[in-house]
Amino acid sequence: MLNARTGAKSRVAGVFAVLACPFVLAVSPDLVALFPVPVLVGMQLYMGLRLMVDWLVGAYRRLTWHEYLLVPLILYVIAFNGVIAGVVLDIVAACVTFALLYGQAGCVRMEFDGRTRTSNVERSIEETRLLIECGNEICGACLQGFLFFGSANLMLKRIRERIRVHGVDASRPVRYVVLDFAWTNGMDASVSLAFVKLRQVRPSALNLF
Repeated sequence: MLNARTGAKSRVAGVFAVLACPFVLAVSPDLVALFPVPVLVGMQLYMGLRLMVDWLVGAYRRLTWHEYLLVPLILYVIAFNGVIAGVVLDIVAACVTFALLYGQAGCVRMEFDGRTRTSNVERSIEETRLLIECGNEICGACLQGFLFFGSANLMLKRIRERIRVHGVDASRPVRYVVLDFAWTNGMDASVSLAFVKLRQVRPSALNLF
């Protein structure tokens, strides 16, 4: 941190510090005692106070309100319970914040039905007309990103709403749900529960692909 503040931001400064410290300790450990204690303590106080000013004051404009509240909370935990407890709280808070924010972003890239998206198979005019007429029976969604319990629940709510809206037309209720995973990066085990709930919406007539 001191190197970065003095302008030595390249990796050479870090490598030199890593090599110089054990070299000095191996050659003559008594050299450390030659450094004035007030200078070392003053440097530590300066760096610590500078960090507190940067995060307690400067971070107020860079972070959202719920992210900024974590800064004094983590400082309080570190002051009274130690660094390890503060680091654990930071990791847990970061995971929870990521899950909430990423879940609100949504994993549905695009929605479609049988009228707005068709296959590349060449069909006759009669078959094409029939597929367009029955297009409301297909409820499709292109998924994106990494699927986990937060984004999967949001996807489940959107598809349920579409099924409910199309269910108003009793002559053409939704019979097929098509999910496109071309833009997804992966999923966890909790997503399978969302698919089971989706299958239970109308188990006698709904088909999931």
